[in-house]
Amino acid sequence: MKAFINIFHRLLQENKLDGILVDIAEYTHLPEGPGVLLVAHEGHWVMDTTGGRLGLLYNQKRVPPASAEDHLRRAFTETLKACVLLEAEPEMAGKLKFTAHHVQVTINDRLAAPNTPESYELLEPALRKFLTALYGDTPVTLQRETDPRKR
Repeated sequence: MKAFINIFHRLLQENKLDGILVDIAEYTHLPEGPGVLLVAHEGHWVMDTTGGRLGLLYNQKRVPPASAEDHLRRAFTETLKACVLLEAEPEMAGKLKFTAHHVQVTINDRLAAPNTPESYELLEPALRKFLTALYGDTPVTLQRETDPRKR
């Protein structure tokens, strides 16, 4: 996990990701959770170990008013671009390979989108349409977190 500190510093210094890149935060002392964050004005890229597995999380913060599909497209674009860059880093050669067959979409705004069946019913069509366009004929399965206390 600590290797991502230097990698994220390089990505910041070389301005390889979109947006206004600000800083690196390190939480590698936490056993499961955000390990290393690349903080930007528009969002954060996070090497995350929640659930005991390594993954890249993109947390979109500031976005102009747009459709749900536009928000999804931007978040996926930012995430996939970072995945390609991280896999290409010399420290990760042969050690890191992201897969695109499992993604997690979380909405952090509990006021605008509480974790309820009604919110899911409103958001599901846009998510399904976006994922169908992204994955083509590959079957897409959606699974909602049903615990209302979780996002």
